[in-house]
Amino acid sequence: MSASASVNPTGPKEWVDDLPFPEFPRILYDKNPLELVICQLRFPPILKIEADLPSGFQEAVRSQFPLFNDARPTAGGVGLPPELSKLLGAMLPTPMPRTYEFTSADSMWQITLTRESLALTCRKYKRWEEFRHILQVPFSSLLENYAPSFFSRIGLRYRDMICRSELNLANVPWNELLRAELAGEFHSPIADNIAIAN
Repeated sequence: MSASASVNPTGPKEWVDDLPFPEFPRILYDKNPLELVICQLRFPPILKIEADLPSGFQEAVRSQFPLFNDARPTAGGVGLPPELSKLLGAMLPTPMPRTYEFTSADSMWQITLTRESLALTCRKYKRWEEFRHILQVPFSSLLENYAPSFFSRIGLRYRDMICRSELNLANVPWNELLRAELAGEFHSPIADNIAIAN
């Protein structure tokens, strides 16, 4: 089952369920393979977010997300060595946008706020209802404090990490565990030579 949140900026500030996909039986795994789940809402740039510290936003989320970090991402992006990222950042004429991070005490949940996006990252995903409940507070605070004109993109991304040995499936071939639509490389002649697939 999938769900998305949308809002009419001129109407009531509340969730609207939209289920564009057919219903499927829900399966809850004892050992959840989800390593990371991120929901990002993008909107036209709001300069107020970058100009002032988001104190009102923080007050709304602080009970769930007490840790705060005022960060500037490096120009090189994720995955590059810090030295190379720093060098690339120094070569660019314009500074990278300011990023505010609000993290839960156990570091399993994090809100990232920039002038053009709000994201919720979960490192211990259980089910959609919990994720949606936790997203509700920063989402409402975004609407109350910054009132974006509209959302240009709402994305939900999942990252799985499956370790066959932890599931007692070390001797089961990948092509019996993953469908070809999801991981076609494991259904090809080179499947036996693949060590890591992203």
